[in-house]
Amino acid sequence: MSKTVAQVLAQAIEAEIIGFTSYLEFARRTEDITGKNMFITLAREEVDHFEILRRQFRNASAGKPIEPIEVSHTEIAELIPKLDPVADRTAGAEGVNQLHALKTAIDQERASIEFYSKWAGEASDATVRETFKNLANMEEGHFELLRSQLDYINNTGHWFGIGQWTMEG
Repeated sequence: MSKTVAQVLAQAIEAEIIGFTSYLEFARRTEDITGKNMFITLAREEVDHFEILRRQFRNASAGKPIEPIEVSHTEIAELIPKLDPVADRTAGAEGVNQLHALKTAIDQERASIEFYSKWAGEASDATVRETFKNLANMEEGHFELLRSQLDYINNTGHWFGIGQWTMEG
């Protein structure tokens, strides 16, 4: 059975609420101020996504045309270069909790990217399709931010998926 636009938008809204509450919980449990601020910023962006989807859901539910809504890149793109070193997050039980929070957040973002990409490809409404494409791109930014933090904490020699360059063989 095929889903209606309103059903897909409702599912997307639910995913954004889950992301918002998860990020707030991660921020609450994170003692490191850089990590706390990153999770709070991610939570705020999930609220922005929620508002976009809610407006489109209202129109779809009322049988009205869905208005195009610009999904702008917000603070995440600007936040990436400002992050402080976070190596101390791996010390003790709190570090384990923060590492788990990052891994969980990465999984959530990966699921969001897959969801929005899938429906961007299947949406019959061009406005919904474009909204989902834009949201998938924003979630990819979140994913890259989180992955870079995890790489740094794990000391993988990678930053944003780029291997560390050295003069040694």
